[in-house]
Amino acid sequence: MKTAIGSCLRSRPRNRAIAVSLALTVTVLDFLIVGFPGAYDEEKRLVLALVGCAAIVGLADGDAQSLGLRFTPRQGWLWWTKSVFGLALVIAIALGLYAGVLILFGQTLPIRRCPPAFFTSYFWQMCVLAPTMEEAIYRFILCVPLAAAIGGWKTIFTSGAVFAVLHVVYGNPSPENIFGGFLIAWAFVISESILIPFLLHAGGNFIVLLSNVAAWHFLPPSI
Repeated sequence: MKTAIGSCLRSRPRNRAIAVSLALTVTVLDFLIVGFPGAYDEEKRLVLALVGCAAIVGLADGDAQSLGLRFTPRQGWLWWTKSVFGLALVIAIALGLYAGVLILFGQTLPIRRCPPAFFTSYFWQMCVLAPTMEEAIYRFILCVPLAAAIGGWKTIFTSGAVFAVLHVVYGNPSPENIFGGFLIAWAFVISESILIPFLLHAGGNFIVLLSNVAAWHFLPPSI
């Protein structure tokens, strides 16, 4: 797979090695912040993301194309607008299969409810803060050096797998979180724009939030 992501680091072995080490360190530290009981701290995650991003920018000499810092994705906005429907279909099929398996084995569907009074705070958390921090760490910081070191497809698999494990640690291993990381990593690598994974992540979380509000209104608590 040809991609400009990480291209500046491919011809600079020393910077590439430092960037890969940095990416792995930031990922491990984020897992520690998220996974240890009582250790979760949004400010720590945000600082970690900011410092890691600044370091990657420095190691890549601020090469915008190599870093995915472009407003227009490589395929153009029209192509991605159409592609969103296909990606949504994949996620919907995964959710349907997940629900079917749970029902088949007599399990309760894990339906979350969000009272409308909490919509604003949940929106900030789910659609702004979480996508910003997680795309900074698991796409920008992790994918840029990995793409330079191991290529596009292996980077997509690695980023997606790490993102899936993160959500297991979160205690939220639903299909959209398990499979979504692979799709978002793929989107970053081929679009060469960090805006695409951020928008996909934020948009997906927004749909989940709307469904949580709808569940609060229309489904009885016993379901």
